[in-house]
Amino acid sequence: MALQAAIDEAADRNRPLHLRNGVFPVRADVLRLRSGLTIIGAPGATLQLVGKETPDCAIMRGVRLRDVRIQGIAFNAKSDRTWALDFASCSAVHVAGNVAKCCSLVRFSAGSGVKYNQVTKADCCREVSVVENVLDGPAHRQATGGILLSYTLGAAVRGNRIRRHGHGIWWYGGDAGKIPGEGSRASPRWVQDVLIEGNDIADISSTAPNSGGGIWGGKGERIRVVRNTVADCRDLEIDFEGCVDCEAVENVVTSSKSNASLATFFFCSDIRFIRNRVLRTDGGRVFGIFNAPQQYAETGPCIFEENDFQSPAKIAVLGAGSAVLGFSFRRNRLRNVRIERSPYAVVGQEYRDNLLGFSIASPDAFDGLYSSAGGSVPGGSTRNLVIGNVVMSTVAQPPGSRGIVVEDSDYNVDCRSEVSGNQTSGFPTDIVYKASADNGVPKTATIDNNIIENAIVREEAGKSVGKSTVFLNQNRRKAGGRLLNYPGDIPTAGLWNAGQRVIFDQPEPDGSIGAVCTQTGTPGEWRKFKREPS
Repeated sequence: MALQAAIDEAADRNRPLHLRNGVFPVRADVLRLRSGLTIIGAPGATLQLVGKETPDCAIMRGVRLRDVRIQGIAFNAKSDRTWALDFASCSAVHVAGNVAKCCSLVRFSAGSGVKYNQVTKADCCREVSVVENVLDGPAHRQATGGILLSYTLGAAVRGNRIRRHGHGIWWYGGDAGKIPGEGSRASPRWVQDVLIEGNDIADISSTAPNSGGGIWGGKGERIRVVRNTVADCRDLEIDFEGCVDCEAVENVVTSSKSNASLATFFFCSDIRFIRNRVLRTDGGRVFGIFNAPQQYAETGPCIFEENDFQSPAKIAVLGAGSAVLGFSFRRNRLRNVRIERSPYAVVGQEYRDNLLGFSIASPDAFDGLYSSAGGSVPGGSTRNLVIGNVVMSTVAQPPGSRGIVVEDSDYNVDCRSEVSGNQTSGFPTDIVYKASADNGVPKTATIDNNIIENAIVREEAGKSVGKSTVFLNQNRRKAGGRLLNYPGDIPTAGLWNAGQRVIFDQPEPDGSIGAVCTQTGTPGEWRKFKREPS
């Protein structure tokens, strides 16, 4: 009661309240903040929660306030279900230099009981900041914790250190799942214009299944996650769910147990990952898009540029994408990280100018870069581009391993694939073009100007036989620079289209260096040539 009286007097007099060094015992949900209030704690000033703690209780609360500053206070409780500070529909709130021990630090929200379809802008918190606080969580963690921006328009979260919580920094602007009126791309996103910068987050997990996110959230717009360090989360280190126009830039992620180091989930659009460094110590998933197959029509592009991914112990996985409209992967460096095929529709994708290097041998056969495209927008086709990549292994990989695999995987979509300017080595098979067994629409693939070590292979089966046209031009073997378009002599099997050519590994006794298909068939009709046709 004495502390509440001091808070009220400071607000009435428009003067800061200074807490002296010492422990102040308080009960949950008693202290009420006021507009225009500043509280500054001296070193050692501690608010110690006593008595019973209930889920979502708080040490200090504020509702529909503005111009509040809380600085230099230590908050102590027993559970990270307890919030040190809880603000509902507040604006211009600054939380800086505090310590939260065995409790969560701060939650911003639209108030208890307010549902997504009832929220207006007037209910949201606005222009808040959380700067240079220390969060030291309890040993027993719940599915809460850390710093939560819920229904918040405009926020900066900088320089905080967070350990041992159920979550690190997270936002909630609605549920990203396909809930009527809430999950779809057209519905409002009630967290906007947030900068999360320079935070240090580690050891994030909880007792709840699939919980423990480092920096993540649902239904956000214009969220920037910049130069943070995130390590060892149970679920995901950095994750955008149902978000639009967001980016993760120059973050450092170390992951030993999470479901994915970087991720997107359900109805995301225009998500960018740029110049991040990810070290995956368990050989797990570096990146994943966790969507349902029918959702690609409501997603937008996902872009990766100039990131560095590495796995020193086991070959890790980068899940290229599933159910997404547009995936672009450019100028990234992957060390012992393979790119996995997409099990669902990916409409238009490119892998361009990436370096994939493997220095450890896999116990099982694997593909270095697997690009699978299918699905389309109405009236359109899809593209599958693999251009200018280097996929190399310095150690022998097991039989069946392949450097680059490009698959046209949708039976009723016109797909144009291009595999050009790549360099592969260290794999038994260098390049594979694969048409799904159920293809019913003709496909076109161009494989040209690649430098390979062993072989290029074409795979077609089922309904796809006779539906794909594959052009192979100017591919070369690494050794000796010989032009090569498989199989190295006149084909005796497989469908070949008129105009396709093969270049022999060695000239034949009559001087022929290759052959051209003159009539489509299986294997078609062929004519040898002694110099390449113009």
